[in-house]
Amino acid sequence: MKKYFIKDKKYKLNEVFEVITKKPKILIDVDVEDLVRCSKKTVDSILNSSKTVYGINTGFGKLSQVKIPKTQLIKLQKNLLLSHSVGLGKPVDDDVVWTMIFIKIISLSKGFSGISLELLNKLVFILNSGYLPIVPSKGSVGASGDLAPLAHMALPLINEGKVRNKNKEFQSKDIFKFNYSLKPKEGLAIINGTQFSCSLGIVSLLKINRLVKIADIVAALSFEGLLGTIAAFREDVQNVKMHSEQIKVAKNLNFLLKNSQINDSLRDPGKVQDMYSLRCIPQVHGASRQSLLSVNKIIENEMNSVSDNPIVLSNSNEIVSAGHFHAEIIAQALDTAAIAVSSLANISERRIYSLIDGDFGLPPFLIDNAGVNSGYMMLQVTAASLVSENKTLSHPASVDSIPTGAGQEDHVSMAPWSGRKLLKIIKNTERVIAIELLLSVQALYFRKSYKPAKNLIKLNDFLMENIKKIKNDKYFNDELNFAMDLISSGNILNYVSKKIK
Repeated sequence: MKKYFIKDKKYKLNEVFEVITKKPKILIDVDVEDLVRCSKKTVDSILNSSKTVYGINTGFGKLSQVKIPKTQLIKLQKNLLLSHSVGLGKPVDDDVVWTMIFIKIISLSKGFSGISLELLNKLVFILNSGYLPIVPSKGSVGASGDLAPLAHMALPLINEGKVRNKNKEFQSKDIFKFNYSLKPKEGLAIINGTQFSCSLGIVSLLKINRLVKIADIVAALSFEGLLGTIAAFREDVQNVKMHSEQIKVAKNLNFLLKNSQINDSLRDPGKVQDMYSLRCIPQVHGASRQSLLSVNKIIENEMNSVSDNPIVLSNSNEIVSAGHFHAEIIAQALDTAAIAVSSLANISERRIYSLIDGDFGLPPFLIDNAGVNSGYMMLQVTAASLVSENKTLSHPASVDSIPTGAGQEDHVSMAPWSGRKLLKIIKNTERVIAIELLLSVQALYFRKSYKPAKNLIKLNDFLMENIKKIKNDKYFNDELNFAMDLISSGNILNYVSKKIK
């Protein structure tokens, strides 16, 4: 994917995942150019009339009753960006900023925002340049749009702010040297929108949709190490429960665990059922997946939406104020995702506990001569701390609302906080699953006389090449880093059949 055209269409989430991963050169399609020009003509016609229209010839928010003279309209838009660039905190990652700009371009290209084609092309130029605006992580409540983050994103347009390239910072004016004056409505069109919240959701879902597969794979390794009873995953058993994602997880596990010498030879035939963290993997992993289906759909719809205010309706030559900038639907969706991902970590930590507790024919803490050696004792403690942190972070941000804008914005969504804490939960969960991976490999060393399931052999061999059996206590940094990178990068998926859904 060397070039990618912004078209007048509905974008699929998977397509956007591919775009933000590969970051091709972005171009504007001719049909989009026509839509943008038509929308701009509508704004121009309003300016040439005697009408008073919010955001075009008025102040903003509580100041919407203030009529702005024509001579001040250009200054109005510039002042809007300057006054709203008050975000604080550590800058968000470049992937989030790139996605922000990309989906803002998509939104503006639909022809309901009243911007010039020149402005749209400048945003495209910034995106293609490799120099991304520095956007602070804090300062938006997700109501009148993600005002502060989007203002910071747009500062290069007026030769303000800083940009970053390969972790080096530069003054925007030294890189772009734009000589552009924002036209009426343009500053507002840029900062009035949900693109910061939505980009946090997109980047999160890119990680999550990979993580749910990884969670099944690592759970299967633990299942082998703990000699689980696979009968619970039988198709005829699972089909009496009417949840599609639960059934999908069970199919993944059946595929991964098929024809295991370990399980066939070592499992106690008298044991009829396992603890819940093994027996209920389809129910728990499946529940997370089921919740995430709706989250994926919501974020896909939002990134295809126009979320600025007012809306330019060229067909009727009207400009109408509405509330599309309100990000409540994103906030609730990302809060749901937070709970779903936290659940994956919760059940993973329970399998971690079982791997080190000295049952199932495994030595305590997965090391011989336990006592002198503590083995992997503390890794369960680390996992427990991460899971506990996730529980606090899973408290929904969307139930909070603090009025802003002198009461004009009297209900806010807190969607940006929903997204930011979701990314924290994802990282914590990746680390918990990495710990489970590390411990499951050690458990399989104690089953090495027997072959693992056929569809796990390639992965098992790779893991044992890179994670050696520990015989004495050591500094586990290298092993931990290897496991965490394997999970966070998604590279573990390269060693398992693509039949995993």
